[in-house]
Amino acid sequence: MRFLIACGPGRTGGPEALHQLAHTLVLQGFVASVVYVQEVSGALVWARCNQNQYPEYDKIIVASDLLLSDDVVLVLPEVWAALALEYASHCKVLVWWLSVDNGLPSIGEIAFYFDAFRSHPRIFHAYQSAYARNFIESLGLNRGGFSLSDFIHGSSMLVPVRVAEQSVSSIQICFNASKGAWLAEAFGSQHPSVEMIPIRGMGPDRIQEVLRTSHFYIEFGHLPGKDRLPREALQAGTRVYLRCCGDGAQRSDWLLPPHCYFNSEDCVSGSLWASLLNEIRLGNQDAWLPAQAKIAGERKVFEKECENLATFFQNFRLSDPQELLAARLDQLHRYPGRRIKAEKELDAIVSSRSWKSTAFLRAIIARIQGH
Repeated sequence: MRFLIACGPGRTGGPEALHQLAHTLVLQGFVASVVYVQEVSGALVWARCNQNQYPEYDKIIVASDLLLSDDVVLVLPEVWAALALEYASHCKVLVWWLSVDNGLPSIGEIAFYFDAFRSHPRIFHAYQSAYARNFIESLGLNRGGFSLSDFIHGSSMLVPVRVAEQSVSSIQICFNASKGAWLAEAFGSQHPSVEMIPIRGMGPDRIQEVLRTSHFYIEFGHLPGKDRLPREALQAGTRVYLRCCGDGAQRSDWLLPPHCYFNSEDCVSGSLWASLLNEIRLGNQDAWLPAQAKIAGERKVFEKECENLATFFQNFRLSDPQELLAARLDQLHRYPGRRIKAEKELDAIVSSRSWKSTAFLRAIIARIQGH
């Protein structure tokens, strides 16, 4: 049994989690490798990628192609969930829901054969957050579902939150400029004395510097999963406030003090500002310990999840009825695949210049045949 982990090129939270999975499985003695791919015309093909972009995960083994067989567990991030049926006839497939939002287009793509996707005995699902768990459960996808989170590198170090400055005029607030910027702008315009620091276009070192020196990290946007920036802020000793949207509403994922969850209305009504002022004046450092301890323990939790995952697939065998069901679903899936391919080819022909330029000839032939 071996794990083949499909990963797109680039350094973002999703690819980092996929590298963490491969790194951890190898450390535990399992066979696992990353293959860098991109989607082209509904299939995954090899993609050129800098293999040293994650030097902190030094146990990574890179595969050169998708060599699939019965003993392979192919791990697909949720952005490629629609391809699971394509590969389930060759191997076991684990769709890892690292976010919900990024997986919604895939769900739309497989609407035609969603029941087959949901019922296939060789397709499994893992969730990174409580928000993702609730989502896949609502779709009936959680048969054989696994908790598979991730961790903030170096998060075993517990840094207490800093004592906030008493001067309101010196408050520094950082936020993710790619999410909820409109709400951040509305809040900042009401409080011009506050220094609002948008996190955009920064390298990792600069981001860490901003997180370490700001009084608050406020997530004004929608969290599609347990995003890394709020957790990195907690690790850096910065107080975190989350908008109750997406995973920001899943308090069990964060364990922040109760007053640190807010709604959009709170940004303009004054409630959020009042909460920040109260935190500065009366903030209790101990109230942040549960959230920080959760971040610090993420790696151990993830290691246990990886071990449970690998043990399950080592012992997994399909029963005869499941084998029969899988064979029938594989056969059914080939039809929509062929149909979609034929439709694309027909559309290409009809749209071609040669087809349009010979239209008058086909019209003459049709009239002749009609007589």
